[in-house]
Amino acid sequence: MLAARWHGRADVRVEEVPDPGAPVPGRAVLRVLRCGVCGSDVREYRAGPVLIPLEPHPLTHTAAPVILGHEILGEVVAVGDRLDDELVGRRVVVDPTICCERCASCRRGESNLCEFAACLGVSADGGLASLVEVDTTKLVPVPDSLSDDRAALAEPLAVALHAVSRGSLRLGDRVVVSGFGPIGAGATLAALADGASEVVVLEPDAGRRRMASELGAHSVDPADAVAVRELHGFADAGFECSGADGALRTALRLVRPGGRVVVPGVAHSPAELNLRNLVLTERSVVGSVGYRGDIDRAVTLMASGVIDPTILSGPTISLRSLPRWFASTSPAAALKVLVDPGLDRSAAPVDVKRSTHHDADEVP
Repeated sequence: MLAARWHGRADVRVEEVPDPGAPVPGRAVLRVLRCGVCGSDVREYRAGPVLIPLEPHPLTHTAAPVILGHEILGEVVAVGDRLDDELVGRRVVVDPTICCERCASCRRGESNLCEFAACLGVSADGGLASLVEVDTTKLVPVPDSLSDDRAALAEPLAVALHAVSRGSLRLGDRVVVSGFGPIGAGATLAALADGASEVVVLEPDAGRRRMASELGAHSVDPADAVAVRELHGFADAGFECSGADGALRTALRLVRPGGRVVVPGVAHSPAELNLRNLVLTERSVVGSVGYRGDIDRAVTLMASGVIDPTILSGPTISLRSLPRWFASTSPAAALKVLVDPGLDRSAAPVDVKRSTHHDADEVP
């Protein structure tokens, strides 16, 4: 099958690799319909390895080269257990996270904080390929009413939903969002869906500011010192989604005393904070990483029309064009690029043999 594999910094190759083969019980093979390209994929291309392991990961035993892609929508083509037969032919979104289920965080139900956390497309082969093998417990069925392009946005939307839930919004709260990338856009959508009365987006790119305005947000260039100063103390909650230098300090100035700033954006350098001001104003800084249970919620909210993720959608490209896209993409490019491996497939379908089902007491 065809797959996009990370071999090293600025070295992503689209190449033929072995098919996953017949899945064992508890596993399924998907034909990938869409796979989103995340900002973390771009960072691995430009500056990696960031999270991709060069030595075997303790949980997955995978090391580079690795197939990228964790924002996966696929069709189940084979399962390893007859109890999962009803999944065959279903479209599903994948929860790409892998946890040990044994550490203190996992035992508390906080799997996104797993001590040995792994992820498809980073520390295990992912979905930028014709086929991908996954655990059946990580599959979220997609209703027929949701198109492929929208369903493929469930994973990044889940990141934003989790961040907004960490902000503990109340009906009528005013919100500031720093950065209108995929997570910032998702946070804007989620905050409005949660009953925010007003959302202000800080975004340096004019095109993205226009997108934010289309959602009903008030958009401001963070370089406009006067406009930013007028917003001091404006918000009840803030979401720092850019990771830009100084963005957290700015977000804290824009929330009222007693307000809170949630940080799902990963900064590339340490942030300096005035702790005295933080203490005297009782502002809170709250971290947010990944999600737990939010992919299901993202699918439900999109299918019901509560959240329309169309603003996130960008071009759909083929696997073979991905290395060229990585080399040429800029921060002001489309919010979300989707890869459709079907654009690379020949007329002959990929053949994945169904496994022979084994009962618990049978030896494979």
